[in-house]
Amino acid sequence: MFAIEFLAVRDSHEPEVVEKMTSNVARLVDADKTAKSLLEKVRQKRHATPPDGYRIRAHDGRVIFRFLER
Repeated sequence: MFAIEFLAVRDSHEPEVVEKMTSNVARLVDADKTAKSLLEKVRQKRHATPPDGYRIRAHDGRVIFRFLER
């Protein structure tokens, strides 16, 4: 299981989490596919602070993957 956090970077050094969800898939590659497929939906939903990307956390809280578009 992985946590997916959609991030808005803006001008700050630390990304802001604008939405968070849990993915019940067992493989990182599947969590990445899920996050990529949901990124545009979250952008449409969050007009004021659309995400620039996402990061995926393991069950222990470690960031194991990050994707940012700029």
